[in-house]
Amino acid sequence: MIQGTNVLILDYKTGEFSDNHKKQLEKYALTLQKMNFKVIKKVLVYTNQSIQVVLL
Repeated sequence: MIQGTNVLILDYKTGEFSDNHKKQLEKYALTLQKMNFKVIKKVLVYTNQSIQVVLL
């Protein structure tokens, strides 16, 4: 989600929380920052039988 130069990264995953998922979001953030965007929030949403939201 982008508003001006502010960005919220929202990534949907299945399975369990993984540090690899967190690292992937960090890579997305670094890429966007290099493009002069400001990452204001990073969110992982796990869609299994129940939904788990992880704010980073």
